[in-house]
Amino acid sequence: MGTRKLLNESSPRRIISYHNIKQIKSSNNTNFALTDKGVLVGWGEDVGQTPHLLIPLSRNPIVWAISNYNQLIIRSERSCQVFQKIQNLHYYYAFYSNVSTNHKQIIGASCGVDHGLLLCADGSVVPYAENSKLLFGAPLKSAMQLYNGFTVSVVPINEKIVKVASGAYHNVVLSENGNVHVWGENKYGQLGVGDQMDHENVMKLNFLEMVDDIICGEYHTILITKKREAFVFGNNKSGQLGIGKDIEI
Repeated sequence: MGTRKLLNESSPRRIISYHNIKQIKSSNNTNFALTDKGVLVGWGEDVGQTPHLLIPLSRNPIVWAISNYNQLIIRSERSCQVFQKIQNLHYYYAFYSNVSTNHKQIIGASCGVDHGLLLCADGSVVPYAENSKLLFGAPLKSAMQLYNGFTVSVVPINEKIVKVASGAYHNVVLSENGNVHVWGENKYGQLGVGDQMDHENVMKLNFLEMVDDIICGEYHTILITKKREAFVFGNNKSGQLGIGKDIEI
C-alpha cells in the first residue's frame, strides 16, 4: 500500500505527494509510478513498503506493460527497455536494454514470465524470450540476431496487428481485421485451438466472431467480440473462466 504498514486499508490514503505522477501501473503485489521528469517510483513486494525512486529514465518514458512475475517494459521514443527483478533483491535491472526494432515506433507491449511482445506502428510484432523455442511464433534460425542472450525476430503474420497480449508462456495477438493469432504453451488449452499441445508456429484461431479485444491471464485467455460478448478458454482451476465449473475448456 505504500503506507509503511503491512495492514489492510479501507479508506483512501495519500502516499505520493512530492512527485508529479503522470502514470501508474500495478501487477499482483507491486506498483510503479512514472513522474513527469522521467523517474520511476516503486513500492510493494520485493520493492519496498514506501514509494521510492528506482530508475532515472530518458525523456518522456511510458510504462507499456508489467508482468505479474518479474518484468517491467518501458518505452521511450523509438527504443524499449525491459527490466527484470533480481531474485530476493529489492530492485530491478535492465536485462534487455534498448531492444532493436529497426527504428520502428513501438506502440504497445505485453510480457509473461520471461518473454514478451513489442507491437510496432507498422503492425509487426517483435518477440523476445529467454531459453524457450515456443515463444517466437516460428522455429528459431541461426540468422536471428542475438541481444544479451535473448533472441529477437519478427513474428511471421500476414496481417497488421493492433493488439498484443501474453500469458505466462503463451501469446495472443489481434489483427486490424478482427482475427486472432496464437502460439506458445498450451497445456491447459489456453490457445483455444481445440487441443492441449504446445504450438511453436503462429496459428490463426478458427473463430467465427469478429474480435475487438484480447486479454491473457496466467494460463487462460479472454476474447471480447465486436458484439461485446466475452469468450473464454484455458485453465479454470480457480474458476477464472466464469463458467461455474473447475475444468479447462
